[in-house]
Amino acid sequence: MFSNQCAKCHSGRVFEYFFMMNEHCPHCGHRFEREQGFFVGAMIIAYFASTLCALPVLLLSVFKFEMDFGPALALGAAVMLFTLPVIYRYSKLFWIHLEEKIYVSFKAKRDEAVKIGA
Repeated sequence: MFSNQCAKCHSGRVFEYFFMMNEHCPHCGHRFEREQGFFVGAMIIAYFASTLCALPVLLLSVFKFEMDFGPALALGAAVMLFTLPVIYRYSKLFWIHLEEKIYVSFKAKRDEAVKIGA
């Protein structure tokens, strides 16, 4: 999943460069962004994951190293600023693979229901 491969064919690359995402899979033509706002879930995952990275830094700097809250908060924000772009890339990959897995599962159940009903 985190190997930068297409969720459908597992051959094409999702990202051309580190932050430059392909619109379609170069191998099978699968469109990665299904609709406008498709990656909102990936943004939420990335925000919470980067917060989880910054929270220990904030807590350690306040309670262990006894920093004032303002500088500790700035340090935590700096950690979030550096981790968020990397985490967002992988959360997009996760979101693409999750959506494909759910889509294939629902399609299989729908096809099975059609066979039983026919």
